[in-house]
Amino acid sequence: MPAQRVPFTTRIYTGYLLMGLITLALGIIAFIGLGTLNKQFNNQSDISSNLKHATKLGFYSAEMQNQAETFLRVGQIQAANSVESGYHSAFYELSSLSSLNSQTSEPIIKRVDKHLHTFIDAFKTAKTQRTRREQIVKTTLPGITNSWGALIEAYQKETISAGSLAISNNIWRDLLIIEKHMGQYFESLNPDQLKLVDITYQHVMKLLEDLYFLESYPPQITRLDIIRDSLARGYSTFKEGVRTTRNYLFLINVVMAAESYEIKYLSEKLTQEFRQALDSTQNQSSSMVSSLSQQLIALSILFILMTIVISMIVGRSIKMPITKLREIFNRLSNGERNVPIPTYHSKDEIAALAISAEAFREANENTQILLDKYQELSAQLDEKVKQRTKELEMANR
Repeated sequence: MPAQRVPFTTRIYTGYLLMGLITLALGIIAFIGLGTLNKQFNNQSDISSNLKHATKLGFYSAEMQNQAETFLRVGQIQAANSVESGYHSAFYELSSLSSLNSQTSEPIIKRVDKHLHTFIDAFKTAKTQRTRREQIVKTTLPGITNSWGALIEAYQKETISAGSLAISNNIWRDLLIIEKHMGQYFESLNPDQLKLVDITYQHVMKLLEDLYFLESYPPQITRLDIIRDSLARGYSTFKEGVRTTRNYLFLINVVMAAESYEIKYLSEKLTQEFRQALDSTQNQSSSMVSSLSQQLIALSILFILMTIVISMIVGRSIKMPITKLREIFNRLSNGERNVPIPTYHSKDEIAALAISAEAFREANENTQILLDKYQELSAQLDEKVKQRTKELEMANR
């Protein structure tokens, strides 16, 4: 079928359709080639996956220890959550390694699994103990120490002896010192502060014994019993806080650090093993990659050439009639009447332009006819004017 009989839009859509079919053919060919290449890379992909999981396993083990130490220093809940999140991520990487059924790495994977469980169990215990320590330091112990002043004040209100008053003032001063050293110990973990607390506490208990010796009034002795019980309870609570602090410090700095180091060491060992296997498979697959690259380049060049050819054919079938119609309209706009108008049977925009050109030509002819008639009438009028002028001149003479 001649191009002029095919509608304008149909030619454009046909060009796009052909280009789409060529693209689809290129994609199918590339898919088949990549599928063949994928079979060759299966072994390499498994090893690469092993290498990635082993590397991430080592990263997560180090991250778990760092976040655990952060939780130790500042007690951020976010750091504790990061430790548990790191554990789940490390366990996922370990499970991915296990699913590959590597015989050489299976013993190492089992050891890593054991160390991971030991690490997270130790962290949960340390977290519980640190929470208990925070409760002691911020709630329980301050609740006891803050009551010491009121107890001493209640005792001094009923004190008659100047000696009892002086001793109670010394006790109150030492209690303030004890409270200060307790706070400094939990802030700095300095063992010297712990020694100062013990020494001052023993001195306070000796002063209390002196007050018992001076007192004989039963209500005051009862108040001294309350003070002594509160002191003993505060000292015992402080010792519990010290033990709890030492326990979770040992877990984080010794137990968990050792487990983290062991996990990292085993992960590096797995990484080295998989990297060596990956290097050997890469040499085998490089030749096939080169061959497939050449094939894809050749197909791409063919696709470009076919695209250019189709574009030229479709574009020329569109450009030629438009160019011809443009020349026709230019000639018609200059007033030409004998301009041949081509006939298009496609019933599209180009055919509509040809019909418009025909109408334009007919309008030019009609205009020219009117112009000729006007010129004829103008000539007749000029002749009558001249005749009338001569008659006037003769009449005047």
